[in-house]
Amino acid sequence: EIVFDDYGNSAVKVTLTDGAAARFASITESNIGRRVGIVVNSELITAPQIRQKITDGSLLIKGSLTKGEADRIKAGIGK
Repeated sequence: EIVFDDYGNSAVKVTLTDGAAARFASITESNIGRRVGIVVNSELITAPQIRQKITDGSLLIKGSLTKGEADRIKAGIGK
């Protein structure tokens, strides 16, 4: 889903399945302080630092994304 942050920048909201959310919670818990790469169509889009365990299965990929970049990320994730 394409959403907008507090500054009007495009962002992509990703909602994981229950199984994927549990795996992601474990991965983020074990890697606090490290970076996780977000790869779409073999291209590294962003590599944010994990600040805390993510347990709700909801991710927000944001930054200075244009609407076109957000659309491309959404399309790549949806495959």
